[in-house]
Amino acid sequence: MKTAVIVLQNADEALPQRIAESLNADIYRNQGKGELAQLAENLWERYEGLVFVMASGIVVRTIAPLIESKYRDPAVVVVDDAGRFSISLLSGHEGGANSLAWRVSSIIDAVPVITTGTETNRRHVIGIGCRRGISADEAKEAIQEAVASANLSADQIRCAATVQAKRDEEGLVRGLEELGIPLQFVDHRRINEFDGPYDHSDAAMRNIGVRAVAEPCALLVGRRSSLVLRRVTIGRCTVAIAREDSADPTPVTPDQHERSGAPMVDPSATRSGSLTVVGIGPGSPTLLTPAAREAITSADLVVGYKRYLQLISDLVGSKDQFSSGMRHEKERAQHAVDAARGGRAVVVVSSGDPGVYALAGLVLELLPAAGGVWPETRIVPGVTAANAAASLLGAPLMHDHVVISLSDLLTDWEVIKKRLALAGAGDFAVAIYNPKSRTRTTQLEEARQILLQHRAPETPVGVVTSAYREECEVFHCTLGTLGDHIDRVGMSSTVIVGNSTTFYASGWMVTPRGYEV
Repeated sequence: MKTAVIVLQNADEALPQRIAESLNADIYRNQGKGELAQLAENLWERYEGLVFVMASGIVVRTIAPLIESKYRDPAVVVVDDAGRFSISLLSGHEGGANSLAWRVSSIIDAVPVITTGTETNRRHVIGIGCRRGISADEAKEAIQEAVASANLSADQIRCAATVQAKRDEEGLVRGLEELGIPLQFVDHRRINEFDGPYDHSDAAMRNIGVRAVAEPCALLVGRRSSLVLRRVTIGRCTVAIAREDSADPTPVTPDQHERSGAPMVDPSATRSGSLTVVGIGPGSPTLLTPAAREAITSADLVVGYKRYLQLISDLVGSKDQFSSGMRHEKERAQHAVDAARGGRAVVVVSSGDPGVYALAGLVLELLPAAGGVWPETRIVPGVTAANAAASLLGAPLMHDHVVISLSDLLTDWEVIKKRLALAGAGDFAVAIYNPKSRTRTTQLEEARQILLQHRAPETPVGVVTSAYREECEVFHCTLGTLGDHIDRVGMSSTVIVGNSTTFYASGWMVTPRGYEV
């Protein structure tokens, strides 16, 4: 980030100079009364980050006429003259001011002040110690393993903390930067004077003169914190995790999770919890239904595929999460059922609608086998991928249509081909899910050839990728030319093939219902 440091005319140079040197930033001194506004205007478009060393009120009045959009404005950080606070003032999340404020706070040992909702909902702090000379990959692996062991995700981590002696530990610093986790340093004296609930380490005292590193750093940097993961050694790192504003939960260790294989619930609970399976739509918050939003905000545990949880991170906030990757659907569903039976309010999120190629059916299948207390269960619908794609293409599903997935992980490919042939013979418009992946590269072409046996090559086709997300792409072709565009199709794409009556009207793809026009 190209950064400038701005300081008032008569201010002490030592603090801004220290910041500028560490950030490799340019430094500007206001030359006289009334010139600060002109200086700020000159720098506004030239720099990605501006660090003002002065009172925040002066900065607010100075930059107010320049502010346009959080997506265009530079990151603005304010540091008081004494260097006590590093305040993210403008373009915190999108523009990078939050990250810049953390970097400045580490340089001058200031308190970072972050007020954006995305950051304030992150209430976990990692404490980490390491051997000399670790690599960035070692640090990242240790942190990721510890976070997963505590049933957390990276989105729930506010920052990491370590002892001052590790300030020059390049691998540790770089590893956290690559993970996007700010790093704060804790003074030796604070650790040794801290009479908190942590285990002392003879090795830490012998090597760097502190009673411990991981646990006290996590507790000291956090606010009213309690350990949720006690110190664990992973490779050449030691890691602990604390939760802020905590009701003193019982700390757990990774081996306890591994042995039990169960979610963190009170085993003595006998009350029935609740289990809600929610469709979050295509991923845009504007298409999330009020019922789905209410269910997510009311839950205390949210379960889902990692990518889906990222799409609703603002709603999930600091709630407990359980996530996993592709092909671990049964693991997620079972975890949700067990947690709900243990008395928790659980939400399982699926993209689109939870009853369309998602987890509603699996959850309902697992419930009877679970036995014991039966949680209150409901399904909250969502906007399907077919509906979302159709709306961006026009009205291609106005008449009878079918939805077919080309994924053969759970359905035999011969069965899928038979369904495609019948859909073609029946002159249905066809919405194709999961058309292509990195390992499944031929199925879409086979589907095209099957449909061409029943449709003209001129049949309109629309392809929508990542509907209603920032990376959304929409394009039109025909059934005859679809083969030329297969490289543009992926797992996030929905392909809609019209029927024999589908046509284009003013650029929109329309399958007529039969009204006389």
